[in-house]
Amino acid sequence: METLYSLPGDGAHQAMQDMRNLVGRCRSVDLPRASWEPAETAGFAVAEGPRLGDESLVIQAVVTTSTTGDSQRADATVVRVGGSLVVISTVLSLTRAEADTVATFVPAAVAQVKSDHPEPVDAVS
Repeated sequence: METLYSLPGDGAHQAMQDMRNLVGRCRSVDLPRASWEPAETAGFAVAEGPRLGDESLVIQAVVTTSTTGDSQRADATVVRVGGSLVVISTVLSLTRAEADTVATFVPAAVAQVKSDHPEPVDAVS
């Protein structure tokens, strides 16, 4: 999933710092569930993002089920380009290979934001 946010002034830079701070304060949470469902915990970490834009980060989420110990991972790559944030995220149901493929779209998405003449992603040449 790709999302683009445009924030006024120093908003995009502040949002990046806020994301880092939030993950620093909230490393894991117990997810809401019905009483008959197994407990799940989501753990969060921030990693360095790709060297694109003005700054970037990757927020990693791992959801672990208490009864089986099984876990699933989802990542959100966030790149700041001036006052804009490009966010490309994966969902828990993807395989690691599928998630890695999604991450390869980040450079193209950032290039679209940086371009003076951006083309729609679904444009036909």
